[in-house]
Amino acid sequence: MVSTPAGFAAALALRAPKLGAASIGTSDGPVEANGIDGSLEVDSGAGPLAADRIRGDCRLNTRGGGIRAGDIGGTLHATTGAGFITVHSSGGESVLQTMGGDIVVGNAVSAVRAETGAGTVRIEQAGGAVAATTGGGQIWIGSAKGMVTASNVAGMIHVGSAAGVTCNSAAGGVNLGNISGAIEVTTLMGSITSLLGATPADSYLATGSGDITVSIPSNVSVTILAEN
Repeated sequence: MVSTPAGFAAALALRAPKLGAASIGTSDGPVEANGIDGSLEVDSGAGPLAADRIRGDCRLNTRGGGIRAGDIGGTLHATTGAGFITVHSSGGESVLQTMGGDIVVGNAVSAVRAETGAGTVRIEQAGGAVAATTGGGQIWIGSAKGMVTASNVAGMIHVGSAAGVTCNSAAGGVNLGNISGAIEVTTLMGSITSLLGATPADSYLATGSGDITVSIPSNVSVTILAEN
């Protein structure tokens, strides 16, 4: 336990040959934790957080400040009152929440849930389902092996490939790549482009103002019901 007089700040650095787990709490200031063989839990009143080479589950919480997560072996829960969240890789489910700031994920082995009050959501790869929500900004999903659910108040939605897509946008276009399952897309203002997979399921695409363009493989038989 470290205490300092009012008006003064203290910095604490702990180095050990091996840590099986760690739990860190601070009222204010940055926290960085690296190379832990087990789980990590960080709770900060305010300040940026950074964690890397965590083999177990990781929970990072700050009332205000950016969060940088490197390689996380287990599940990852990251929450900030205001600030960005970046994740290099995670081995379990990732739950990422910020009231305002970008969320960027490199490689997630399992499912991802990303929520931001205002900012971009970018997920390169996800080994499971993806749920992405933003109050204003682009949602960009490279590939997901599960279902993608996306909601955007103002901004474009892009999904490169997924097992299925359900998304809605109040103002922004929707661009879908290779979607193997069902597609349900609604936007009040913006165009929709979609590429159907080799085995498409029943799908629904609707826009209040904009074009709808669907590319269908030449060897696939479908029935189209269109209304303008």
